[in-house]
Amino acid sequence: MLPNVLKIYYNETDDIRNFVLFCRVDRQLSKVTTKGYRQHIQRLLRTLNKHPSKITKEDLREYLRGIQENYSKWQYVYANALRSLKVYFRDYLNRGYLVESFKFPKIPFYPKQVPSKEEIRKFYHAIADLKGKAMYLLFATSGLRRIELSTLLVENIDLENRMVIPRTHSGATKKTWCTFFNKESRDILFEYLSKKTQSNPKLFPWRARMIAVAAISIVYVKYRKKKQT
Repeated sequence: MLPNVLKIYYNETDDIRNFVLFCRVDRQLSKVTTKGYRQHIQRLLRTLNKHPSKITKEDLREYLRGIQENYSKWQYVYANALRSLKVYFRDYLNRGYLVESFKFPKIPFYPKQVPSKEEIRKFYHAIADLKGKAMYLLFATSGLRRIELSTLLVENIDLENRMVIPRTHSGATKKTWCTFFNKESRDILFEYLSKKTQSNPKLFPWRARMIAVAAISIVYVKYRKKKQT
């Protein structure tokens, strides 16, 4: 019977579905955060191949050791996995004793390399398409996060007042409200929208949201590679 039970969990019914509801309703977490927790717990259950009630502290220690070794250069991966385990076992299953001894790693601070004005200018002119230019300027001058930019609708843009009124973010740690962009962004957005033929309500339509998020950095990567050759 155990394999059938586990298959149900992997299909996000019963326990996983209830865990998702717990994150969204009880913890008031955003969809993105909840999705991340769900994926970590599903990966844990597949790896251990055990019913959640049968999982021991030793099982979790071995699981986290594997993450620690495989992602030694990316400590945030370990931190995100541990955060998910604590929410699942401590808060959802009321089995906090399983995860109370595990501590979060100290993530070192690395100063961000800020490009010069000349690099920013060259980067902009290296963008080949109109959509990329509009996306880049709006991203650079509005202060929006990547996920916010990728989910913007055309109706969220007020060209006359050079203002963005995005949809309200529902998370507990980040807030979203109106922001503004410069004249150059308005001009390129006006040109982009006047030539936009797709009926998609999204400002920058892509096949999937994560593709849109990744696409914001694609031209930068291409520019960097071109610069190094």
